[in-house]
Formats: sequence, C-alpha cells, structure tokens
Amino acid sequence: MTSPNNTAPRECVQTSLVVASLASVQLESRASKSLADELDDALEEEYDMAEKYADMAEKYAAMEKKYKAAQSELDELQRDFKELNEKYVTLQIRHADLQN
Repeated sequence: MTSPNNTAPRECVQTSLVVASLASVQLESRASKSLADELDDALEEEYDMAEKYADMAEKYAAMEKKYKAAQSELDELQRDFKELNEKYVTLQIRHADLQN
C-alpha cells in the first residue's frame, strides 16, 4: 500500500500538468483566434482594396473611352478646319484675281 504522502504529490503534479495543459490550450486558442482575426482583417482589407482597384479600373476605362471619343471628334474638327482653310485660301486667291 502506498501512503497518502506518496500519492498526494503525484496527484498534485498530475493536476498541475492538466491545468498547465488547459492553460496552454486556451492560450493557443486565443492566439489562434487572434491570428484568425488578424487574417480576417487582412483578407477584408485586401478585398476592399481589390474592390477599389476594380472601381478605379472601370472609371479609367470610361475616361479612356471618353478621351478616345474626344480625340476622334478633335481629329474630325481639325480635318474640317483644314478643308475650310483650303477653301478660304482658294477664295482669297480668286478674289485677288478678280480685283486685278
């Protein structure tokens, strides 16, 4: 038979180990939860940034489309101006010829 003095320390050590293990599990759980929360926050931030980038890309595409349309209109106006300017020069020459 073992005396109560021999079993008590062993039980205390075992109880202490169980408590320490539980505390360790709780700390790991909290750390995991903290890391999971950080990861969730980072993923949410990444998603928000991707969403903002997509919005900016859409706005850029719309602006680029407007720019190309404006550039085409400008090119057309420049062609029209050149044509009108050539007609004006021709009319000035005719007018000068008629005055002579």
